[in-house]
Amino acid sequence: MAGTRPAPSRWRRSNGPFGQSHGWQPVLPTCLKPYLYSESAVRAVPAPLQVVCSTQEVPEMADMTQHSAFGGHRPSFSDLVAALNGRWHRQALLTFLVIVLAHWAEHLSQAFQIWGLGWTRPESRGVLGLAFPWLVTSEWLHYGYAIAMLGGLVLLRPGFVGRARTWWDIAIVLQFWHHIEHILLLFQVAVLHHPLFGSAVPTSIAQLAFPRVELHLFYNAIVTIPMLIAMLYHRQPSAEDARQMTCNCAVRGLATATT
Repeated sequence: MAGTRPAPSRWRRSNGPFGQSHGWQPVLPTCLKPYLYSESAVRAVPAPLQVVCSTQEVPEMADMTQHSAFGGHRPSFSDLVAALNGRWHRQALLTFLVIVLAHWAEHLSQAFQIWGLGWTRPESRGVLGLAFPWLVTSEWLHYGYAIAMLGGLVLLRPGFVGRARTWWDIAIVLQFWHHIEHILLLFQVAVLHHPLFGSAVPTSIAQLAFPRVELHLFYNAIVTIPMLIAMLYHRQPSAEDARQMTCNCAVRGLATATT
């Protein structure tokens, strides 16, 4: 019916300069305005076409635009996990992989300094350790990376299915033990304030048999290898695995071709 206001709080009657009515005009929140017009463009268009933005009059629309990525509601932690293992899984995995490779670069540079340049082990501190020596000796930092690595593996696990999940689970189990070793090292520094096993420096269980540099190169290798295998299977899943996936990580054309 003419003159009847549709949808309260979402429309506003627009009048011309001489009182003539231009009918009901939509009211949109301010946050949408930059995506519609520039300020000059808004002033240039006729009054009937101007959009009056007011988040006070349509708070439900403003809230919807802020949380539109999560279905119009305030995101919870479970929503974030679902997004990381769904539409954001590929980006999350790439970010995680970059962090892992950066950590590898530090270990490999330290190994090169020892066996390639002939530096002593205390002098061999990787790349960042040369500028910030405390990075190498801080058990807090080493444990921080170990727990972050474990957390990342667990957080991104739901996005994997089939063979990829099997290999990803192997990486989680191995990283869990790696993180236990770092807990033991941190415990000696932060709680006991002295090394165990009669050693002059904090020592883990496996470190009783293997030097620390070689040991942690090994730990990182046995975690990274199954992780990369999992990513490969995830990118090139079998037809059955592809049907179970909730993300878009599979390479197009290979998702159903691999058996």
